[in-house]
Amino acid sequence: TRLFSNLDMIYFLNQEFLQELKKNNPKLGTIFKKTIPNFKSFKVYASTYDSAETLWQELKESNSQFAKFMESSLAKPECRNLPFNSFLMAPIRRVMKYPLLLKELINYTSQNDSEYPLIVECTQKMTDLVNEINQIKGVTENQKKMREIYM
Repeated sequence: TRLFSNLDMIYFLNQEFLQELKKNNPKLGTIFKKTIPNFKSFKVYASTYDSAETLWQELKESNSQFAKFMESSLAKPECRNLPFNSFLMAPIRRVMKYPLLLKELINYTSQNDSEYPLIVECTQKMTDLVNEINQIKGVTENQKKMREIYM
C-alpha cells in the first residue's frame, strides 16, 4: 500500500485538465466530456484511502524518523496547520466540487449555446462519479470498522 496510491495518474489528469482550461476560449463542456473517462482514477484513489490512512498511522508509530519528518513537514507554513489526512483527502474533495461547478455553469449558459447539452451531460456524469466515490468510501469505512471490531 502506498500513501497516495495512484496520485501520479491524478496529477497527470489534473495537468492535462489545466492545460485545456488555459487555452483561449476554453469550452468547458467539451473539456469535461473529453476528460471524464479519466476521472475513474479518483475511484481507485478513494478505494485505497482508508488503507493509506492506516499505513500513515503505522509508519508514524513504528518509525521515529518518519514521525519527525511528518511533524516538521506539517509545521511548515505551506501546510497551514492542517492534519496529514486532509492532504490525503484533497484529491477527492476536489473532484466532489465539480458537479457543483457544472450545475452553476448550467445556470449561466444559454440553452441555445452549443456547449449547453454537453454541460448538462457532464453534470450528470460527474454527479454519478461522485456518488460512486461516496459509495466506495462508505464501503471501505465499513470494512475498516469491521476490522476494528474483530481485531
